[in-house]
Amino acid sequence: ELSWARALSGRGARSDQDRILKSLENWPDSTCQEIADDTGLPYSTVYKLLRRMLDKGVVMARQQKALGNKPCLVYAAMSVIG
Repeated sequence: ELSWARALSGRGARSDQDRILKSLENWPDSTCQEIADDTGLPYSTVYKLLRRMLDKGVVMARQQKALGNKPCLVYAAMSVIG
């Protein structure tokens, strides 16, 4: 489904990943929802790509308290950190 939607829109996983990294360079310590809002990508796409990028060491995540002390993950690009 995801590859079919990307093919229709002219997007690829690589360009989506680049958009996420650009967003993280501009807005470090962003949540998945904030990145989705900034890039215009669907939340589910951002979530899946962030998980892959986290596994590859491209981004890092840390837990932070959100509204109502609910835990959430915030992400940052390793290139911005290191």
